[in-house]
Amino acid sequence: MVVGRGAVKSNVGHLEGASGVAGLIKSIMVLERGIIPPNANFKTLNPTIDAEFLNLAVWIPTPSK
Repeated sequence: MVVGRGAVKSNVGHLEGASGVAGLIKSIMVLERGIIPPNANFKTLNPTIDAEFLNLAVWIPTPSK
């Protein structure tokens, strides 16, 4: 099973009262477009996380031209 994840906070910052709306908008965009927007500033997985043991695959999308 493949499970994708993303976060809104890294893309738009702290929104407090509007955070639920921002998450809903991002979820709708994911469903409409079929892609998960990357988290801002993510470069590598934390080295203390054993991705192989946890059967995790991390991909870092390259910027489109």
